[in-house]
Amino acid sequence: MTKQLFGSWLVERSIVSAETVLDALNRQREATMPIGRLALSVGMLTVAQVFTTLNEQVGSKRFFGETAISLGFLTPAQLAELLIEQRRRRVPIGVILVEMGALEPAELRDHLERFNAT
Repeated sequence: MTKQLFGSWLVERSIVSAETVLDALNRQREATMPIGRLALSVGMLTVAQVFTTLNEQVGSKRFFGETAISLGFLTPAQLAELLIEQRRRRVPIGVILVEMGALEPAELRDHLERFNAT
């Protein structure tokens, strides 16, 4: 059995609307550092490699990381590290909901406690 996502849990209990959660998820996605920028910031790729990867990616349905691997700029292990780091840096949806004014900090703490108990 997979664990339910916190946003879905909030919607099911009518704590916040589905539209509010979708807005928060969009904000979370927009705030997430792209893999190319992250690889550049941690020194795994150069600016030239990022631009070459982006140019190669044009018209393709491949993700940046897949393209960088196919060009020999990243290894699968390096991409895995970058994806873990990207997720680690992601702002939690609960924090975004507080920033949006949809939840108060104390409410967030209470809901997270109940969510984690399920």
